[in-house]
Amino acid sequence: MKKILPISIGIAVLAWVSYFFWSSSWHTEGELWGIEPNIVDPSADVSARLSGLFYGDIHVDLDSNDPAMIDTPYVVSVDGIELTDVAWANLFRIDVTLPTGLPLGLHDVIAESPMDDTLVLADGLVVTPGVPEVDSITPAQPANIFLPGPGDGIKLDGTGKGSITRDYAIDGLPLLKSFRFSWSSDHHIGSIRVKPGSPVADPSPESMAPGLDDINLIFKDDSSSNEYKFHVEHANLLGASVERRKAFDFCKGECVQQLIRPEGETEFVIIGFSFWFTGNRDHHIDRIGILENNVTVSVVYADKNADDTYKWELEYAYVPTSFIAAKGQVGGLESTADNPGSDSKGFGVGASNAHLPSVIRGFMFDFDKSGADRHLRRIGVITYSTGALAFFADQGYSKSSDKFNWTLRWGLLRSPRQVHDPDLGS
Repeated sequence: MKKILPISIGIAVLAWVSYFFWSSSWHTEGELWGIEPNIVDPSADVSARLSGLFYGDIHVDLDSNDPAMIDTPYVVSVDGIELTDVAWANLFRIDVTLPTGLPLGLHDVIAESPMDDTLVLADGLVVTPGVPEVDSITPAQPANIFLPGPGDGIKLDGTGKGSITRDYAIDGLPLLKSFRFSWSSDHHIGSIRVKPGSPVADPSPESMAPGLDDINLIFKDDSSSNEYKFHVEHANLLGASVERRKAFDFCKGECVQQLIRPEGETEFVIIGFSFWFTGNRDHHIDRIGILENNVTVSVVYADKNADDTYKWELEYAYVPTSFIAAKGQVGGLESTADNPGSDSKGFGVGASNAHLPSVIRGFMFDFDKSGADRHLRRIGVITYSTGALAFFADQGYSKSSDKFNWTLRWGLLRSPRQVHDPDLGS
């Protein structure tokens, strides 16, 4: 007796069969979009899910209700550590188990397909101690009630040379959450920039501003020939009446400037920044940072002699404290032995705040050895709701001479419900 498939199942089968014929006949490279969760604690096994387009030779058994199967499995690894529990679920998902004991730090996730494609999610996984479990998410407000608060943020990963401009549209106030630049080898440093488009005109006439829906990034020595990898991310504050402001100056060593703060209780948050040595020159680096204290910003971009002229630019906002769920400062002397040139610290916040967007209120890097400066290979701060990773390293890392001190001032944005009722999540 013939088995007649329901129309919906028949269409699904035809789609799979068509896909099988198409993928076998016309090879198309897959894609790796993300991993969830992307922040894990190394003290226990963690079930995770890769998302993307995971092609392969797929078969469907028409005589059973079993799901589609892939003939040859994917091989998934985290920075060279091959995962043993990998299950292809469907065209868009692979389930994996992240094992106990992964090294601390930021890691590439790599999926190798049965068709010999290598899919790479660069710096896609953060391993850090003390990631709390989130038992519940704050309930959504009714659709007819608008409450100011954080919306969907934006992030961008990629490669570039010299000065690059990319699409970066955000509908609220972009508050800097993370940035990271890295070369494949170390170089002198000339310029560093994270500059999202802004409705605020640049006070410096020679500056080139990106469009409102763009971002301009720079990481270069005295040329623009060296390719770099970048990661940049902004939190998004919606519906808040917050002024964006800009400041700039020319400086040698460390300089201070008075800022403009509105009345009321507020917290300083960085939107974007730029540093470059004048005359298209490059140098070793010893210290770099932006820290605000009592409406005065301290800025430094210097080698060990601190005698080279540079220009700095800063875009910032003073955010009302009603939008800040938690704040603090972390850092110290680098202590991550298994990932030299980086360090991680937890914020010490509870699980009730573990889903809130993080922002950067200030940062500072300083190579530890007195009277010494270095080439630069990578620099950055990756923040998340419960902690941060810092990067500051040259190519020839040595534990005895190249450790760095760092400071990060961080904040967490309240959810719309918490802004409406500050007793929640406090």
